[in-house]
Amino acid sequence: MNGTCQTCGTSAPIEWFLSETEHRQICAVLVKLPKEIQAVIFHYLALFKPTTGRAIQAKKASRLMAEINEMVTAGHIQVDRKVARPCPPRLWAQAMEQMIERRDRLSLPMPNHNYLKSIAWDLADQADAQAERTRSQAPARTVSNARMPESILNPLDQYIQGLRDTKPSDEEMAEWKEKQLR
Repeated sequence: MNGTCQTCGTSAPIEWFLSETEHRQICAVLVKLPKEIQAVIFHYLALFKPTTGRAIQAKKASRLMAEINEMVTAGHIQVDRKVARPCPPRLWAQAMEQMIERRDRLSLPMPNHNYLKSIAWDLADQADAQAERTRSQAPARTVSNARMPESILNPLDQYIQGLRDTKPSDEEMAEWKEKQLR
């Protein structure tokens, strides 16, 4: 299988492009990432590209991807001592997409993932608030379906609710009423 250099267009066996340890590490981290992140990761990493126009160093790209993998697999986000929020991969991907869209308004190259974390936390906070609204709007459980303890129910009610197999006799009903009056 051949690979093609994105810069010069050179075509060569894919193994040539993976000859450096860092390139192999990048591939290893890439396959661990959720598919939502895989779709945007290289566009996001371009935000770290030096202003000189040179390509991002493989060692730096490997480190950045490992950091992203660690953040995404944590399953939550917490920034600036704010409450931790659940943060699934789709929210991380949305945060990366927002940064890519705002590329011309960002101060490039990005020094770290702090801005990504901030956006991801905002998205996670919004999602958590929406989930809370949905939970609070769920219909309340009714108490009418709750069963009363057998000791409170009269024998006829026990029969009706299926707590008793046989219908009570008149004597049993009279005896129950007498106990209740005492």
